[in-house]
Amino acid sequence: MTHVSTNCVADNVVLPLCANPLHCPGLCLVPESGSAFFKRVIAYELERSGMEMTFDEKCKFGRLPWHWLASHRVVRIVRHPVERMLSAYLNQKHTKWASGYSFSHHANFTEVVTTITQLPDARVHLSFRRQTAMCKAATGDVATRVLRLEEYAHWRLRLAKKLHWPLLLSLVPRNRIGVDVMATFYTPDLLHRVETWAANDMKVFGYTSMFDCFDAEWKRRRSWETSTVTEIEDMLSDDTTT
Repeated sequence: MTHVSTNCVADNVVLPLCANPLHCPGLCLVPESGSAFFKRVIAYELERSGMEMTFDEKCKFGRLPWHWLASHRVVRIVRHPVERMLSAYLNQKHTKWASGYSFSHHANFTEVVTTITQLPDARVHLSFRRQTAMCKAATGDVATRVLRLEEYAHWRLRLAKKLHWPLLLSLVPRNRIGVDVMATFYTPDLLHRVETWAANDMKVFGYTSMFDCFDAEWKRRRSWETSTVTEIEDMLSDDTTT
């Protein structure tokens, strides 16, 4: 069993999702891995059940109506480190103060990635912290089930039944980023840097490199750029001949 120290809906803690810990698992969320989506689902399902969260200045998203002393099972939801890093950047999380370190609003993605991958997890905002560095203290040695956000369509039915949350069957997280967008921000060097820095996340959560996906997109763009340059040169050549 692991100790549950709070009923505040927050990241990096075990959330007691029902009145009796024997009837449902605890949930540990990390930012930029669907946490905002699942917090909204929690609030909706409580309201649907005729219960409400309470609010105070120390708990931004509200407190659940029950408090566990311990959890017997925990579910963790994670996201590929490469996509999660870019998601945090696009959501301006690098400008948030964290342990004395933050970036300007004008910092580009290369600067943010290069800096964060050289800092200890404790000095960066939770949105950029490696996922294996979070939930660990909260979950302890309790049996933990890891769910990858990318596979939401495959496990949401099972989780909806386990928690009695029908809303999961009709909604999907909206903050996924397409490969075409990611390939715009990432270079081969940046991709290698993030995947090396998050090697433990990749291994523990069963993720593989995104290089092949990105490489196909990079090749497509290079092909398009080359063909466009050739067309322009041909047009200029025709004008000169005329």
